[in-house]
Amino acid sequence: MNSYSTHSSRFDVGDVVQVFFPFSDGEAGKPRPVLIVLPPDAKQDFLALAITGSGHHDHTMPLVQQDMASGHLSKASFIRVDKLYTVNALAVTQTFGKVKAPLLDKARKQMCAALGCR
Repeated sequence: MNSYSTHSSRFDVGDVVQVFFPFSDGEAGKPRPVLIVLPPDAKQDFLALAITGSGHHDHTMPLVQQDMASGHLSKASFIRVDKLYTVNALAVTQTFGKVKAPLLDKARKQMCAALGCR
């Protein structure tokens, strides 16, 4: 059961959370980790970058246990700085922890470079 509250979010920028993503056919889905890069809005929607266990994609940066300010990763991972999602807090199934500020800053800069924002 999710402890989501309509009055305030329990998620913040820099949190690494697990989100259930449905497959395009809508029949099934898969839980995937993401890094929150913009805070939840009034409807509890936030922007997050995909995290994967595979570093072969373009526009990835490593995420290892030493990058975590709190919490724990089950394995070394990679942030997909070019794969941005809008997620609602209700989709979060687990919180893994929070990344350190320098890694978050680097991820945001690489995200902007990959997406062409200023």
